[in-house]
Amino acid sequence: MILLEIYSIKSWTVGAKMTEEYPLPKREFVNCFACSPVNEKGLKLEFWYTTESCISYYTIPPEYCGFEGLAHGGVIATILDEVAAWTVITQLSKIGVTTQATIRYLKPIPTGNEIKIVGRIREKTEHKAKVFTKITEKSEEILAESESTWFLPDLPTLEKITGVNATAIKTMVARTLEPINALKRILDKIGQWVPPTQEG
Repeated sequence: MILLEIYSIKSWTVGAKMTEEYPLPKREFVNCFACSPVNEKGLKLEFWYTTESCISYYTIPPEYCGFEGLAHGGVIATILDEVAAWTVITQLSKIGVTTQATIRYLKPIPTGNEIKIVGRIREKTEHKAKVFTKITEKSEEILAESESTWFLPDLPTLEKITGVNATAIKTMVARTLEPINALKRILDKIGQWVPPTQEG
C-alpha cells in the first residue's frame, strides 16, 4: 500500500500505445549537479520509470543558455548523460560509469520550454551497457540524441573510481535501488514488468 502511494501512476500516449510512468522518490546522490534535489546550483532532474525506459521532464532555465534563448550544448549533454545513467539504474539495477558518448544536436533547444528525455537500454552484458537517449518536444520531434557506453563496476572497483568508502557506496546504492526493485516486484506480480532485452 505504501509503495502504491509513492508510485502514483501517470499515463501518457505515444500513437495508439498507452504507457504508464511511475515517479521515482528523491535521490541518494546528495551533491550531484544533475539530479540532487538539494544542490541549489544543480539541475534537480526528476525521473519516471516505465517498464522499457527511464524518463525525465525538464525546462532549461534562461541562465543555462549559449546563444540568448537557446540551451547551452554542455547542459544538453549533461541532461542526456544523466538520464542515461538513471536508465542503467532503473532498467538494470546497477550503477554505471560513462566510458563513451556520441551526441547529435539535431535542432536548437529553446530555454523556457519543457522537454522530454527518454533513455532505453540498447545492449547489455555483465559489465557493459549501451544506452540510447533522446530529447523531444511536445510534438515528439527529436531535438538531440545520444548513444553512450557504460561500464558496470563491482563495489571494490567503484570504490577505486570514486574514492568513496565502500560501505557508504553500498548504503547509497541500496537506498537507491530498493524502491525501484520493489516497484518491479509489484509490476511483476501483476504482469506488467518485462526485463529489458537487447535492441537492434
